[in-house]
Amino acid sequence: MIDWRAALRRPREVYARTRHQLHQAREVARGLSLDVAASTEVRQATLRALAEIDARLDVAEAAFADRIADVLVERPSLADTFVRRLVGGSVDDLTNGVAELLTFEHGANSFQSQAGLWVNSP
Repeated sequence: MIDWRAALRRPREVYARTRHQLHQAREVARGLSLDVAASTEVRQATLRALAEIDARLDVAEAAFADRIADVLVERPSLADTFVRRLVGGSVDDLTNGVAELLTFEHGANSFQSQAGLWVNSP
């Protein structure tokens, strides 16, 4: 079973680390104290490069947000596909989460009970 939270956490960590490094690089660029002429040229080139990196990060962030949205839309269909595979399967196919759901469904707070359809067997 795919751990979506772990899969999504890694790109977020890389993104945050890259943003932090970009911030540090900007601070270095601002603090350059070279020869005035060379300093100005180097500083401008550095700031242009940092602006380009920042723009690329914005594009990557938007693409990442779109992918997260896609995954959230796909999750219900993935769960549905998984549950359909279980129908006609064996007890060995059950995960802990499915076993918990089956146990829940036989209790007084089950979905049937919430819908007013649960009957307590004698």
